[in-house]
Amino acid sequence: MSGLRPRRALNAIALATTLVVGGASRVHGAACRGAHWVGVWATSPSDALGPSFMDQTLRLVVNPTLGGTRVRVRLSNRFGSQSVTFGGGTIARRASGAELVPQTRRRLRFGRKRSVTIAPGTEVTSDPVRLRFEAFQDLAVSLHVQGASAPSTQHATALQTSYVSPVGGGDHTTAEVGTAFTKTLAIWPFLTDVEVRAPRRVGALVALGDSITDGLRSPTDQNLRYPDVLARRLAAAGTRLGVQIEGISGNQVLRDAAAPTFGPKLLDRLDRDVLDQAGASVVLLMEGTNDIGVPPPPGAAQVIDGLRTVIDRMRSAGLRVILGTLPPCKGFALALHGTPGAIAARNEINDWIRTGGAADAMVDFHAVLRDPTDPDRLAPEFDSGDHLHPSAAGYAAMANAIDLGLLVTTTCR
Repeated sequence: MSGLRPRRALNAIALATTLVVGGASRVHGAACRGAHWVGVWATSPSDALGPSFMDQTLRLVVNPTLGGTRVRVRLSNRFGSQSVTFGGGTIARRASGAELVPQTRRRLRFGRKRSVTIAPGTEVTSDPVRLRFEAFQDLAVSLHVQGASAPSTQHATALQTSYVSPVGGGDHTTAEVGTAFTKTLAIWPFLTDVEVRAPRRVGALVALGDSITDGLRSPTDQNLRYPDVLARRLAAAGTRLGVQIEGISGNQVLRDAAAPTFGPKLLDRLDRDVLDQAGASVVLLMEGTNDIGVPPPPGAAQVIDGLRTVIDRMRSAGLRVILGTLPPCKGFALALHGTPGAIAARNEINDWIRTGGAADAMVDFHAVLRDPTDPDRLAPEFDSGDHLHPSAAGYAAMANAIDLGLLVTTTCR
């Protein structure tokens, strides 16, 4: 099936959400029978400042958080200024670099056609294909840009090496060897979602936020963002829950940021990045640091009102919402994040998160990451060095602090 996906927020069918206190979910009645699509990898487009491509093939590497046997992908031209045509596409298990595991390549079709043209501002979903893969087994989505594209819709902070063939190189989507892919990419252009067919009792967690959810300053190609570590904890506990990372570095709740790569404000991107996510049942939200850190900053009360609006919209769509406190960042040298005014606003927002009861539950990331001798500062072992973004150890501490019982829901429609 291709074309625009319907928004969950407009679905008139009620969602039945049951909190499960253990690692395995319980199914209640016939409503949970059958199967549905669940996102097992996702990223949020931030802008259309990605490269223009001309008769080139992209080989985009992703790391799914659940396995499956039937898979489809979503492609986006959300911010593009003109239509883009893909002459062909494939999905396969990745061996290493740009090479594919032999005999795992599957051709993608869109409405049973090999090529698809995506108009500006729209997205398409591929037809399902059969491909068996396991959780955390890299996949490679190869796309041939036919003709010339405008600057591409992208997620700017991929922290993952992908590959591209030279200009005018033609269609290499079916090549199992990687020799045609002579250049690398540090972004994800066009690709936003990988989804699998799963039982209705299987849902997905949307990790929603800014650069800390995006994993900024964590190592490239190692999948050490805090939602990545959380996904591996869920798998180790035997819990089938997809994890979709919808963080954009620099993003704000209330305002479009000055830098285009920071994306539209959360209030404007909520429908597509959360409410329209396949199989989403629970959201882990942590955002507001950039609102109070970028001049002119709104007051803490305004950020709280914005977060309350976001939470209400998600809960009205049947999603369970877990709210995370904002980590400390005293000493951060850029903008206003580490100033006394921002620290006071952060503490006020965090007090509301801890006591306000607007969400279904909360996770105290601030308490996990703070220096015991200076609670407004990151603990040295959790500081990546810029005093704002956690280190790999800090991201792991965040993931390990989350009670898995808060996340597992059964959502059936």
